[in-house]
Amino acid sequence: TRKLKKKKSEKEDKRPRTAFTAEQLQRLKAEFQANRYITEQRRQSLAQELNLN
Repeated sequence: TRKLKKKKSEKEDKRPRTAFTAEQLQRLKAEFQANRYITEQRRQSLAQELNLN
């Protein structure tokens, strides 16, 4: 097998994992349970409502 080379900047491009509060998780789970595929506009609105920006 052949090994793929990783880009040097790959680690630099990654954002740290977001730590959600219990309330944020509850709201996100409810939103995705009601509608699994949300629009970009709804995603941005939800992020703003949950102070995730």
